[in-house]
Amino acid sequence: MAKRLALLLASLLLTTACSAGGDAPAAAPAPWVEGTHYFRIDPAQPAGSDGKVEVVEVFSYACPHCAHFAPYVDRLVAALPPGVAFRMMPATFSPMWEPYTRAFYAADALGLAQASHDAVFQAIWQAQSIPPQGATLQDFAGFYAGRYMVAPQRFLELAQSPQTDARLAHDVKLEQTWGIGGTPTIIVAGKYRADAGSAGNSFDKLVELTQWLVQRELASKKRGG
Repeated sequence: MAKRLALLLASLLLTTACSAGGDAPAAAPAPWVEGTHYFRIDPAQPAGSDGKVEVVEVFSYACPHCAHFAPYVDRLVAALPPGVAFRMMPATFSPMWEPYTRAFYAADALGLAQASHDAVFQAIWQAQSIPPQGATLQDFAGFYAGRYMVAPQRFLELAQSPQTDARLAHDVKLEQTWGIGGTPTIIVAGKYRADAGSAGNSFDKLVELTQWLVQRELASKKRGG
């Protein structure tokens, strides 16, 4: 009886060992699929060169979807880990969008781009003190004068300066290289492009995807890849 029990226990131990060693569970599949949820930019075209993983939101003040996405961007930026930088880059798909782009560059030159960003969206899409379509630089100059005490002439000079011309040309070329076809679009490390449509038609999902791509890139940098 004791011998039979010993054989039974040995058999059970052998079965357990085979299951643990030979039938290990497969690794969980990645939650996001390249070519479906996000797209690789090859070769990579980073916008910055400070060694950090850069997250870029390509947006336009003329885009209502970007206005809806703005609170999600605030949440995304607040949760970014160390070693990650965030920047906004305006898109210009038509001459009608150019004043919105130049207004952002002027605000950035004044050090007001971050502070005024959400307020500009509200002025356009809620208060409509700036026209949603067909706005002029004078419209923006009036907004910054009334809200931030910026002399209109100073704002207009910055919006139409050679530095702004060069920045506009640079960003338009980079956005074409990235394959930007709509806004808002997120670029991670100049390597990956995603938007709400690819992420499942959800801004929440786009934030989750961006965070996943950031962690993936940070891990790659840590490995030296």
